[in-house]
Amino acid sequence: MKIHYYIAILGLLAISCKQGEQPVIPPEEQEDILEKTAKTLVDELDVDKWGGEVDFVLDFTDHIDWLSRTYPGSTDVFDSWYKEGEDAVYALPDMGGGDFEEIDHKFEFTSTASNEVSIIAYPEGKRAAFKMIYGSNSDVYKVNVDGDEVKVRVPGRLVMFLNDETSARVMSTLNISVRDSDRDGILDENKDRLYLSGNLQMAGYSLTINQFLIDRPGLSTSSYLLRHDGKMIISFDGELQGDNEKQPGWAKITADFLGQVQIHGTLDADLVKRSREEYPSIRADLTKLQEMADKLNENLFLDVFYEGGITRQARLGVDVFRDMDGSGNWHISPVFLFEDGSSRAWDEFSDSALSESLKGWAERINKYFKPAESEGE
Repeated sequence: MKIHYYIAILGLLAISCKQGEQPVIPPEEQEDILEKTAKTLVDELDVDKWGGEVDFVLDFTDHIDWLSRTYPGSTDVFDSWYKEGEDAVYALPDMGGGDFEEIDHKFEFTSTASNEVSIIAYPEGKRAAFKMIYGSNSDVYKVNVDGDEVKVRVPGRLVMFLNDETSARVMSTLNISVRDSDRDGILDENKDRLYLSGNLQMAGYSLTINQFLIDRPGLSTSSYLLRHDGKMIISFDGELQGDNEKQPGWAKITADFLGQVQIHGTLDADLVKRSREEYPSIRADLTKLQEMADKLNENLFLDVFYEGGITRQARLGVDVFRDMDGSGNWHISPVFLFEDGSSRAWDEFSDSALSESLKGWAERINKYFKPAESEGE
């Protein structure tokens, strides 16, 4: 599993540069900087600080799912509302605003002349309300969904809140625009893309995301910025050059951790993708795993800087280590390679807690965006 942490880490990196040369810092001093940064990241990424907000979201969605299974017909009003506005076009703004409220274990709908939709439910007897405010319609596009052609309108903006009895627990904004390359009114996944930008806020954390998919032929870009109480924690800017996501080609990555450690450079994204797919089948084979690590190192050109300096202090590579869980397997982990030939593994910083913190963040955020998949986990 360690290589998955590595790939996730690469996907979370960005840089904030300041001008100025720096002398090459001795490896032991660099290790101190990296250790301090890792410990701060572990503290800032503590899921206990914000995980309750995700649990609140999951409790809300699980409650609605429970109603639909326990009280047949309790959520039929959603289908009726959806079909009434459909008219062969899947278009949220065409369906009309209103409030869905759970009354005696059944949702009832009250229509309003607005561009807002609310769902009010009572998980564990406590009021929770999801509100969505949507922007104006776009043009009508044809989309292939599971072999069927459907028509859609994409709202340009969605603002969503999930409130408890007194205040907003989670707030998010999503801006959407469509790029129909040949203006044929058909959204083709191989040449047309959605441009997405948004912000998620909860418990003092703010996650800003921008994705421009196939911004020009063969190029997609994305950026992420995570703040806590206004302080930058992790930021990322990346460019992926290739035919498409299935053949990603080369990636250019820039990164910043807390303004203290920056990593930027390029890597063979296609090789990383293929290595990730192959990794589970060769974990117990040291020879093959070492060959994989060597190949990755030949195609990773990631440099390490500190405090926005422009002097390269180290490089980021990978190496093979034995798992300490008694399984006999080996794993690939990122390694900081210093100018004097020495190295330090990512897992060695902060007693390996950083990898666990990053994993925890990824799992909880995944549950937030895909709550239906969280059941039974």
